[in-house]
Amino acid sequence: MTPRIPLFLLIASFALAPRAQEAQTKSPESSYHDHDYGFTLTPPAFESDDDAKVVTIAQFLAPAADGFAANLGLQRQKFAGGFEAFVKTSDAQFEQMDFKVLSKHGAKIGSHASNEWVYTGTLGGNAMKFHALAVEQGEYVFLLTGTALEQNFDDYEPQFKAALASFRFDK
Repeated sequence: MTPRIPLFLLIASFALAPRAQEAQTKSPESSYHDHDYGFTLTPPAFESDDDAKVVTIAQFLAPAADGFAANLGLQRQKFAGGFEAFVKTSDAQFEQMDFKVLSKHGAKIGSHASNEWVYTGTLGGNAMKFHALAVEQGEYVFLLTGTALEQNFDDYEPQFKAALASFRFDK
């Protein structure tokens, strides 16, 4: 049986992350530009780990509101069971966690299968809402998850949608 990474743990890692902006990349030519704060940064060129089950590649956090920083995280997960099995496992985990899936649809990003979910659930006693996009790339799944308190999710949803819609593979 293929080891599975509980999606709810990954969701919790995004939802409960410290206030910071991180970007990890392999290419020293990559840069992050922040228009609001007026700076550009070349992120560290950390080595990639092809054997790691989960790698957090980037996480972007909004200023905290009501004690929580809405955020968008990007992870690469190794999932050898295939993308369809990843989607089924995720759906089962939502059910186990008593999360309510509000919408779900599959699509393609280039030649890569993808699935998008909007769902709600409680983490750490907080009513949360999520917008996630999973995209297959061979034995890996790239998972982008926008997370906010349910009460102010609509304030962040346009930014989450734009970020998810912009995701593409370079090669």
